[in-house]
Amino acid sequence: MLFRSSHHPNKTEKFREILYNSVFALAPRGFGPASYRMYEAIQMQCIPIYISDEFWLPFTDQIEWSKMCLLIGENEIETIPEKVNSLLESGEYQNMIDYGQEVYEKYLTWDGCLNAIANRISK
Repeated sequence: MLFRSSHHPNKTEKFREILYNSVFALAPRGFGPASYRMYEAIQMQCIPIYISDEFWLPFTDQIEWSKMCLLIGENEIETIPEKVNSLLESGEYQNMIDYGQEVYEKYLTWDGCLNAIANRISK
């Protein structure tokens, strides 16, 4: 795997192009335990590799996050290549991407998130 940085005039466009052409995307936690990159990856039909010591995930009673993300603890980072290769070899990665798109539309778009919150409040 090769990573490189370039001085592309439109970095956002280049970032989207790279993400759109990827199967997996690293999504390490930020200053807090959440990872905004995870949602960008799902939106662009990638499988996020969410690396954290504490996972903050919304709608855990309705979304099976492990069906669309690799949730990697800090002490499991060395297992990433093996897990990625296993998903690629088995073809299971496509099921993860498909489930991610279902979840994205239902829960992670603006309207989907607002509807999910409204449904929860009405119960």
